[in-house]
Amino acid sequence: MTRFAILAVALALAACGGPPRTLSINYMKAEVGDTQAAEDKAAIKAMPGVHNVVMEHGRDGTARIQVYVLDGKEAGVMPQVEELGYSRVR
Repeated sequence: MTRFAILAVALALAACGGPPRTLSINYMKAEVGDTQAAEDKAAIKAMPGVHNVVMEHGRDGTARIQVYVLDGKEAGVMPQVEELGYSRVR
């Protein structure tokens, strides 16, 4: 019986287009202190359309962030992240 329930859920997701896709966009910023890095991460995570933020703050003061954005929302998020001083890394 549970197999049928799983199949029904899978078919329902497929019918409505599936779960929302997320895109990963990488950024980097040099000379960032610990407090500033934490504030930036919180500000980015609060932006509409952002699903998750992963930050790596190195000893050299470089902050690398990976911003997971809902598909279609990246045009609104990218300029806001760049205003904080982050450069996109490809």
